[in-house]
Amino acid sequence: MDRETGFIHLRVKAGSVEIEYEGDSAFAEEHVLDTVRAIVADRGNLSESHGGGAAMGNSENSAPPSPKFENYLSTSEIAGKLHAKSCSELASAAAASLTFFGDRDTFTRHELLAEMRTVKSVFTPHMPGNLWKALQTLKKKQVLHESAKDVFALKPKARQELEVKIAGN
Repeated sequence: MDRETGFIHLRVKAGSVEIEYEGDSAFAEEHVLDTVRAIVADRGNLSESHGGGAAMGNSENSAPPSPKFENYLSTSEIAGKLHAKSCSELASAAAASLTFFGDRDTFTRHELLAEMRTVKSVFTPHMPGNLWKALQTLKKKQVLHESAKDVFALKPKARQELEVKIAGN
């Protein structure tokens, strides 16, 4: 906070909920802080209703698991459950990992590739060059949606199917 001007920049992230405020500190104290407290309290109630606590991490990779999963699964474990061998299959596993355990609704092509690289048993040096074609295949198969250039998300039906496959194996 700038004490001379009364200006404050506030950023709060609680799981997938993020609030950012810039402006008058008096307004923030009167209105914004109550809103933040209410959201954090609601997030705790939502988490408890799904059988977990209100676990919140500072890192995007430390987000609580999806309610369908009792334990954290690595991208390698997800790839194994999906029997991933091809670039598009590994990309699906990486997308599932980022979505379910990285608490990400969207992810970039770069983030997806970085997650794919963590699966040493499947990832090959040819996959970065084949990723564009694999992403086109996943878009055509209605697994991924490209919301902006090189920004992707799992489609709702594909997300649901992946949850069942991963949780069921």
